[in-house]
Amino acid sequence: MHAGDGKRARDLAAQIFRALGLGAASDRERWAATVNRCSSLHTRTCGDVCRAGHFAFSRDEDVYATYPSLVTSTRSRSRSRRRAGEEEEAGDPGQDPPVDPGTDGGAPSDPTAPG
Repeated sequence: MHAGDGKRARDLAAQIFRALGLGAASDRERWAATVNRCSSLHTRTCGDVCRAGHFAFSRDEDVYATYPSLVTSTRSRSRSRRRAGEEEEAGDPGQDPPVDPGTDGGAPSDPTAPG
């Protein structure tokens, strides 16, 4: 055993813990804090844009449709996604046929054709 082995062992252990996300301030904690700050900034900015749009265009257009709150736009988007998912499950006849990426020009694939 050498004199610097203890310090080297502690440094290597700290490096391993950091790699596993077990350090004092792990990447996961820093990422979560960054996401929270971005979300707060995004919410405030969207609110400012909505208020400005309501003020500037309230006489010319339906500002609640063109400048919805963040909550309203999120709810309406999730409703439209649910409806789209229901249509897919019901076999929407307007859907394009599957495309075979191996063919030239992306021609639709024929699942009944001999392969």
